[in-house]
Amino acid sequence: MDRINLRGFTLVELLLAASISSVVMLGVYSVFRSGLFAYNKIDSASAVYQSSRMLLSKLETDLKNSFIYTRNDSFFKGGRNFIEFFTISDRLNQDGEASSFVCRGRYVFDGEVLKYSYPCGSDSLKTNETQGPEELILGVKDISFKYAYKIADKDSQYNWQESWPGEERDVQKSQLAGRPAAVGVVLTLKEQIDQKKDEESTVVFEKTIPLF
Repeated sequence: MDRINLRGFTLVELLLAASISSVVMLGVYSVFRSGLFAYNKIDSASAVYQSSRMLLSKLETDLKNSFIYTRNDSFFKGGRNFIEFFTISDRLNQDGEASSFVCRGRYVFDGEVLKYSYPCGSDSLKTNETQGPEELILGVKDISFKYAYKIADKDSQYNWQESWPGEERDVQKSQLAGRPAAVGVVLTLKEQIDQKKDEESTVVFEKTIPLF
């Protein structure tokens, strides 16, 4: 009668197999973790650039549609962290048709949140707004504005100041009563690097918006 060989794995063989499996699994996990980190970083960067593009595009449209309200006062006012002006905006009327409305746009950064209000029609002339400002986009670290004017003999250059209307000696009062020649915007957004470690960086966007 033939004897059946029932010899199994030795302890050394089992340990060697476990070690090889651990190395393989560790490599798979490292590749997966690196891919996940890269995906999250790309997704976060995409969200940041999309937010900046949306905000700067809307601000540019509003500014280029702004107008002088009266001959003596354009109602265009601005500082480092806020800007307010009258503008023309296309919106749906009560019949669902697109119509142009006079609106008063106001962007305010209070150090934590970028708030935005946009009363239109008769509401744009009211001192007390019926609806409070809303948060425009998330992740704003800072936003600052500056305002340009031109001197008659320096048409090719912008002269910048931190508020509008300003008190520069070289600027005529009639120009200060109107709109600035351009508005400079510096937008700083927060970008999440690692959600688990709560790590973040900042991305800065700069844009000059000529008004005329």
